[in-house]
Amino acid sequence: MPSENYRYYCLDAAGRLHSAEWFDADSDEHAIAQIEAQRPGTLCEIWQGQRLVATIAPKRLRASR
Repeated sequence: MPSENYRYYCLDAAGRLHSAEWFDADSDEHAIAQIEAQRPGTLCEIWQGQRLVATIAPKRLRASR
């Protein structure tokens, strides 16, 4: 299965963009897992083209619910 191009955007506490990068993943699920592993304490959005794949909340916030 060919890899797909994705882009992640990480936001600071004020909602401002502080990093963005292209990456490859085999599926949406792999893209989400990859960013969760690389950016566990950061709010990130994952996009494929113009499609929002997921919004990843920082693990410390999800664990406190």
